[in-house]
Amino acid sequence: MRIALTIRMVAGLAFLTVSMMLIARSLNLGPGLAQTHLEDRARLCEAVAVSSSLFLTQGDTRSLHSYLDAVVEHNPDITAAILRKKEGTLFAQIGNVDEISDNTEAGVLNQIKIELVEQDQPWGQLEFYCPAENITLSSFWRMPMFQFMAFVFVGCFVGFYLCLRKSFQYLNPSQVIPNRVQDALDTLAGGLLILDSQEQIVLANKTIAKALNITPEQIQGQAVSQLPWMIHSDQETRHEMPWTRVLKEGASLKGVMVSIQSPSDATDSFVVSCAPIHDDQSKLRGVLVSFEDVTELEKKKTELHEMLTALHESREVIQKKNEELQILATRDPLTSCLNRRSFYEQMETLWAEAIQMETSLGCVLLDIDHFKSINDNHGHSTGDLVLKGIGSALMELVGDTGVLCRYGGEEFCILLPNQDIDETEQTAEVYRQTVERLEFSDLKVTSSFGATAISLGASNPQNLLDEADKCLYAAKRGGRNQVARWDRIPADMDFTETIAREPANELPAENVMSNESASDQEWEIPFYAVTALLSALAFRDENTAAHSRRVADLCLAAAQDLLPPSELYVLEIAALLHDIGKIGVPDAILLKPGPLTGEEWEVMSRHDRIGVEIVSSTFSDQSLLEIIENHHAFYRGEGRHENLPTGQDIPLGARILSIADAYDAMVSDRVYRKRMSQEEAFAELRKNAGTQFDP
Repeated sequence: MRIALTIRMVAGLAFLTVSMMLIARSLNLGPGLAQTHLEDRARLCEAVAVSSSLFLTQGDTRSLHSYLDAVVEHNPDITAAILRKKEGTLFAQIGNVDEISDNTEAGVLNQIKIELVEQDQPWGQLEFYCPAENITLSSFWRMPMFQFMAFVFVGCFVGFYLCLRKSFQYLNPSQVIPNRVQDALDTLAGGLLILDSQEQIVLANKTIAKALNITPEQIQGQAVSQLPWMIHSDQETRHEMPWTRVLKEGASLKGVMVSIQSPSDATDSFVVSCAPIHDDQSKLRGVLVSFEDVTELEKKKTELHEMLTALHESREVIQKKNEELQILATRDPLTSCLNRRSFYEQMETLWAEAIQMETSLGCVLLDIDHFKSINDNHGHSTGDLVLKGIGSALMELVGDTGVLCRYGGEEFCILLPNQDIDETEQTAEVYRQTVERLEFSDLKVTSSFGATAISLGASNPQNLLDEADKCLYAAKRGGRNQVARWDRIPADMDFTETIAREPANELPAENVMSNESASDQEWEIPFYAVTALLSALAFRDENTAAHSRRVADLCLAAAQDLLPPSELYVLEIAALLHDIGKIGVPDAILLKPGPLTGEEWEVMSRHDRIGVEIVSSTFSDQSLLEIIENHHAFYRGEGRHENLPTGQDIPLGARILSIADAYDAMVSDRVYRKRMSQEEAFAELRKNAGTQFDP
């Protein structure tokens, strides 16, 4: 508990007064109380001696005894009296002499000797014994010196207190400022301090005192530096308080962030503004300091900073995940080359740039020779090793000069911007030699290459891929491990095998296009339009969009060795868009978390017609439309759709799509049923082979 400033000052002044009196006494300055007391005793004893001499002159010894008894009994300063004749014989003794000190030295405070005369002749002496000065607690309180000092201390204390209290009414700023002004300062939302030139607190309002958990009176007189202030680390001057700067520079200072540690270990934050205080002579006398409490604002700022940090970290994590997903979505997982869909997007972009800028665009398609025998003789793990090795070598060679894609199982496709057919052929030859030099566990591999360029007359990207595929067929037919270019392919070469990817006699004639039709037919299916439609479907129902992507992958895997690149492209687009009509199905039915009713199934079945309308109005490719129109056709002709072809009249792409669509639907979870295992799905496909599916 702090003692009031007035009480401390009064006590100090009183102690100072008493101390000065004690120092003066030790220097024999001022009156001696002990000497005065001794002189009083001596005068008393002399008076008693005079009276005793009168009794002796009168010869009245009895009265002398009575007189001495009365003196000893009624005077506390005399303990005993002894009357001796001049011969030293004891004449009379009053009081207990045995308790008296043996000190017989004349002039000592506890023994006084006075000579007696009778008719001007020495008669003897009168000895007085006074009590010994043994200092005890009780005797100490009775000591005149202590009583004197105590009186002086109490008197000075009371006098100084009354005087200083009256003076402080004029000197204390809290009393100088009128109450109405003090009340106005106390009602301020911000804290207020007035400091003198020594940085001592002269005045504090209740707001700042409350923040420090003390009263304004207790804080007055303290050095402001004794309070636990902290400068924020983002301030320009981290080690100098703002009021110190104002006292040094004499200029106002605003907007300095400081904090203070409260008694509860909480940190309160303030925005401090300081203004100098000058007297009438413009001399700097102090500083007026105002505090705006921004503790809650700082807490919100800290929370916001932590939230932004967390969001930034989350964004980085999400960005990293998106990059990983982007890689997974655009790259082949085995070779890290672009997958077909990403390749198609870039191919369309490069094709459009080449047409617009009237530059060339080369295309190389390569196939690993005898890859099936590598898998059969050395195992699929060795086959995967070969694919990864060739993919890595090609990526290093292609770099940023082209676009590399794993086009099929053992096929790679490379686009070479700004390269004509001669440059494309030379580049393909470099690739061929690089592959030939690769070794895989003492296994040597070779590859066949087909090269073409936009300058040779390809009308669209799909036609360019077809030319490269036919060149690849020519390279294989010519002995493998070589590069064949489109403008040097014999005009009479039969491309039936490369179109069907199996002997022509094993496919129905209606599924094998003639050389002329393959050369003349043009496909115009912009992949960016396909991507836009698929994104719209994903916005409505991500599950349906994911199903479409899986079905497209299954179709490509199944038809890789059955169809040429252009028809593979059409089949992939058809698989991606086979459920695009569900965009027109109401959400209540499309996203219903349960089995559909009969009426709802009728509405859902309309998505086939809606999908055909969307595809026919968006693309002009008839083969794409036929696949989507007929992929629900049953092989035997039974089913919910009428007027659909049956058997071999169903386009091959539609039959493949039908099987892939049914398989993915069976092995995927639905809200109204659990998914089948792969074995169960295959069993179901075999069960319906020849009736619903192509046997």
